[in-house]
Amino acid sequence: MPYGHIRQYQELVEQAQRKRLEITRRQQRQIAELFRQSAAYLEREAGRKGKDTLTHRWLQDYAKSLRRESRQLFREIGSIASAGIRDTAQAVAEAERRFYTKACPALSERFSDVFSAIPREMVEELISGGIYRQFAGLSERIWDYRRRYDRDIQTILNRGIAQQKSAYDLAKDLERYLDPSAKKPWNWGTVYPGVSRVVDYNAQRLARTSVTHAYQLAFVRATRDNPFVTAYQWHSANGGRVCPLCRARDGQRFEKDALPLDHPNGMCTVTAVIEKSYEQLGRELGDWAAGRGSHPEIDKWLGDATISVRSSGQNYDQAFAANVAYLGSREYRQKFDGLTSSRRADRMLYQYTSAIIRENDGKATETVVFLDSRTGKGLSAVRTGDFGGDSIPIPDTKGTLILTHNHSTSDSFSIEDIESLNLVEELECIVAGGHDGTVYALKIGAGQRLDGLDLEHARMQWQRYYRSNGRSADAATSLLAAEYGWEYYKR
Repeated sequence: MPYGHIRQYQELVEQAQRKRLEITRRQQRQIAELFRQSAAYLEREAGRKGKDTLTHRWLQDYAKSLRRESRQLFREIGSIASAGIRDTAQAVAEAERRFYTKACPALSERFSDVFSAIPREMVEELISGGIYRQFAGLSERIWDYRRRYDRDIQTILNRGIAQQKSAYDLAKDLERYLDPSAKKPWNWGTVYPGVSRVVDYNAQRLARTSVTHAYQLAFVRATRDNPFVTAYQWHSANGGRVCPLCRARDGQRFEKDALPLDHPNGMCTVTAVIEKSYEQLGRELGDWAAGRGSHPEIDKWLGDATISVRSSGQNYDQAFAANVAYLGSREYRQKFDGLTSSRRADRMLYQYTSAIIRENDGKATETVVFLDSRTGKGLSAVRTGDFGGDSIPIPDTKGTLILTHNHSTSDSFSIEDIESLNLVEELECIVAGGHDGTVYALKIGAGQRLDGLDLEHARMQWQRYYRSNGRSADAATSLLAAEYGWEYYKR
């Protein structure tokens, strides 16, 4: 970024880096404390037996319990590492969110949506190892370290007994092994070959590496689709222990798809190269938010652009006024959670539904939008006449569709909506957004799909329910859905 608020961006990156270091130190203390507790407990229990009454048999039973409890021990280590990944990714995502929210406050909710999923995704991917080619996932590594821990304990017992060590001396050796801060004798590797000198080393290394990778991968995830970011710049830690490779990378710029992953225990940072000024960012984001011009790259980054169908020339009517402020709230967004089988489709369903309500604010007109049910991509948008319309074309698709539209009266589905769901086999779900903020959804699900005389009967049933329940489309749809086993939601 050649001018503008480059310093502000650097400060946010530095804050995220400080948070990363704080998380690394916190993990180090937590993991070390888990092992120290085991050592302290052994010291207390062995002390109760006394030096002369301590037996090898008691030690064998104690070691057996240690191996049995190792599952919980390493589960806690996994939880510590997972929390570090999540918190690190959250710090990175929050830095990006704050920077762009200040550039365009009107898009604050959209930026929250874009960056909020990153911490969860990082935990899932680093645990599974799916992002690595040679590095096993967190869960697999922890399982491997647990096996080594169990093996070390058994090796200490077997070797100690074979060397005719007293139970007391053997207990002290086991205590030294369990305490990560305890000094080992110079011949530890000879007496106990293959046994770790520092019990928590592998766990600490794994946790640090996970945080390092979470920091970098979260940064890439937050910026890779950002059209304002043209490249990445590497910043080496430049401390006394910096490796030659990292020292050589200091200041280098990398293409967005060619950024190398930092090595285990790495402490380098990466920043975005932004060539436009802060003012240019704000203007372009503001134009996108207002629907001015074409911005396909921002569409890709923040989601599909605002629907381009404009309001008709009909006079504004207060009876059809939309609760516009509520449409941008977290509470309203959450009404779309779980309506589809895809989180992204849920988010896009929210974005399209709220957009078409805004465009029809105060109007009796409706806008119908078809979305791909897997990706949430908008496939077509058609404005209809007052309270619905006919001859709405169905977009070609290889998958299934979601139909969303606005209801200016804020009531539930009409019988025409229900007929469309039954007759269009590609439709997985229909959604209606009321201008008052109510959201309705209807799916056939495992229920009965109707046609012919069955559908005509359902039409008459809906009308009967509608009239007998105070002309309530919600009551009529709810009763009909119960009759045919459909999934009906009102939120």
